[in-house]
Amino acid sequence: MKRLAVLSNEEQYKAFKESVPDAGDIVVVCDSLPFRTFLDANDQEYVVVEEGALKALWNEINLWAFDKALNWTEATGRSGHFRGIEINNALYVFLTCYLVAFLKNYLYAEYLSEKFRPEEVILFDQADTSTFPGFNGNVLLSSALREMSAKYGYEVNNIHVFRGRVSSGAVLVKETLRKVIQKCYSALPPVGRRREIFLSCGSLRHLGPVLAGIKKTGHDVSLYDFDFHLEQYRFSEANGFGYLVPDTFRSSRLEKAASAAYNEYFTGVLGTLESRGWFNFRGKDLGRSISGAIRATCREHIRTYARDYAIYDRLLAKLKVKALLVDEDWGPKRGFMAAFFKERGIPRFCVSHGYGAQRFSVPGDKMRFFLTETFVNSDFEKELYMARGWDGEHIHPTGIPKNDAFFGKKKRNGNRNGERPVFLFCGTSLNDFQLTHPAYMGLTQFERGDHMKAYLRAVLLEIKDYDARLIVRPHPSDMARFKNEKQLWTEATAPFKGHRCGIELCLENCDFFDILPQCDAMFIGYWTPSIVEALLLDIPTLVLSFFGIEDGFPFAKEGLCEIAGDREALRRFIGKVMKCHPDNSAFHGKSMSREKIERYLGKNDGCNTERTVAKIFELLGK
Repeated sequence: MKRLAVLSNEEQYKAFKESVPDAGDIVVVCDSLPFRTFLDANDQEYVVVEEGALKALWNEINLWAFDKALNWTEATGRSGHFRGIEINNALYVFLTCYLVAFLKNYLYAEYLSEKFRPEEVILFDQADTSTFPGFNGNVLLSSALREMSAKYGYEVNNIHVFRGRVSSGAVLVKETLRKVIQKCYSALPPVGRRREIFLSCGSLRHLGPVLAGIKKTGHDVSLYDFDFHLEQYRFSEANGFGYLVPDTFRSSRLEKAASAAYNEYFTGVLGTLESRGWFNFRGKDLGRSISGAIRATCREHIRTYARDYAIYDRLLAKLKVKALLVDEDWGPKRGFMAAFFKERGIPRFCVSHGYGAQRFSVPGDKMRFFLTETFVNSDFEKELYMARGWDGEHIHPTGIPKNDAFFGKKKRNGNRNGERPVFLFCGTSLNDFQLTHPAYMGLTQFERGDHMKAYLRAVLLEIKDYDARLIVRPHPSDMARFKNEKQLWTEATAPFKGHRCGIELCLENCDFFDILPQCDAMFIGYWTPSIVEALLLDIPTLVLSFFGIEDGFPFAKEGLCEIAGDREALRRFIGKVMKCHPDNSAFHGKSMSREKIERYLGKNDGCNTERTVAKIFELLGK
């Protein structure tokens, strides 16, 4: 009897061993890359199912998901909007990732069923703790395998698994304290009742320079913070800004009414999309499965959007908002905020903080996403947004204000004779791609975990005997996301301490804008705006592409940076930096025209903030 068991975590493994004593003939399928370490430690044989199995379909899956997420009003008409609010835009990017995950796991189920032709499939009935538009890939895969049992003629053996939630006591105390402070602060009357204000929501790194520029024109500015943060509050106090939190505007009565209305709307939209065959892929109608999966996890989504609707409704009733300024308009929270203010006729602006690259592009007639007037760094970045469905008429290459900090700074040279060259390695997470990670096919899985470990180790091996310094800096968001990240980076670099090359591990309290100007060369193994920032400083940059995923997009092809497809190319780059130091004139981009450099990197004239503020008032004047 051919049997298959799909495992993704330790609780499932334990239940599997207890419930299936005669498991010797069972093919164990691991659908969670991080779980491989546990299986290896327990000498469990397994096969892995991951995105490489669907490589021929990567672009097709991505483009299908983009289309279905953004354009559902083609099937629903105006009923696809909630009280005039463009929910399809508010959810666009994360719904796209949800649909990518759903379709990917549906196709995994077909792949496994056809490859192994099992007579029995062992699955685990485990509570799904995800909240739409979040997801759990194992739940989606298990649901698809259950659904396909009749088609492929296998029996499903469901094993119940209890998985309790584990919370950190320190985090609970911190969050409780934050809520108490926020509740107390919300009792104070909001500023700005009489005068018009620019309302801002987002990262101070990206919005701070623009807000300061707006303040200089004599306009009032207030920060809106989803949760009370002392840093944001202090910044507001220091700059004469107002500071607002949601509790100031909450109304349980309005929230209850909005919740009932939004629940009716949202479930109605799902029903309409299902009945009209909107989620059809290659002749397969996935509507019932997709709407069912969303309904099972959308309670918190409905509660959150209803709450925010009531908050913004009261906020606009109490304050005179001239315009909204955000640092992104594609996440579920700020996306809904921008969509709400759009429906109320409030001008909206977004200062981009960089966007990932990709090899696919939606058709021109599908480039419809528009919630804000968005300011980007360059024409190339504008094209990246459009490739994902943004309406190009509302994207403005003014330059990114935070990059003004680099103007006039070049990497330290000239007077550095005798100093050791400084290399910078920028990384993502050493943890493998997670089942809950929102992503497109063929990108994120190959930029972390084993792939990032391979890049780091290659750099350490090739540079260890040089008289140089290597600063290793993981991305702060990954350091904050995973508890074991610090340990993984420490363990990965420890064997190379004591060699001729000095290794400096920069894990916390490291400002990238302080580190980068001190460097002579940079290594990256994933798409990051850091490549633009390094090139603005004329720092030679090497894109590591051992696995054929990264290709500079297309900076290497244009000669702005170099690319290494193997250790030999990496070795040549390091040797070239060492030989030329401190002169980098032998490196990329020297013969390129100014127009081409500006197309990819922006102007780098120190005037990005000035241009952005001027464009805001120009658009307000129209």
